[in-house]
Amino acid sequence: PFTALSARDQYDNHPAVASNLASAEAKFAKEEEKSFHIHLPHFLVYFIHGLMLNPIQWAVRKGKGRICIDCTNGPDGADTTSPANTFIPRPKAGNLDACPPVHYATAFMRHLQHLWHLHITFPVADILQHCNDIDAAFRQVLYTPELAIVFAYIFCGYLLIPVGQVFGLQSAPSY
Repeated sequence: PFTALSARDQYDNHPAVASNLASAEAKFAKEEEKSFHIHLPHFLVYFIHGLMLNPIQWAVRKGKGRICIDCTNGPDGADTTSPANTFIPRPKAGNLDACPPVHYATAFMRHLQHLWHLHITFPVADILQHCNDIDAAFRQVLYTPELAIVFAYIFCGYLLIPVGQVFGLQSAPSY
């Protein structure tokens, strides 16, 4: 709800971000190099209809720090009406729309099978391939603008709107 926006803006981020500000800034700079966010001035928070601000959490795992967007908690605690995960249904194994399959381990074999099927279907046509930088996959907006603003957050005076997958989202591929 729009009434929760002011409280979330005043809350800012979880305390772990402030205590690791230099590391978080370096991580954001690295992600910005790969164009994972759209940066806007902070004052635009109240002018974007449907915007939900999520606090940032700094999590350390295996000695490395990671930026996590906390779509579950906020200034008013967990399981209230202001976090984004409140409105996103939990993924279920049988629902492919809510929990799409991830094929990291078999991606190359699946690609070769796809090429083979193309060759069978179009035996005389040239099948052209090109090199692709995996980081370039995130250089396009993957969320529709109506959905991207649900996962927005504030950092160092900027309103950041993610264009790639948010780590911390209820329907993230880890499920």
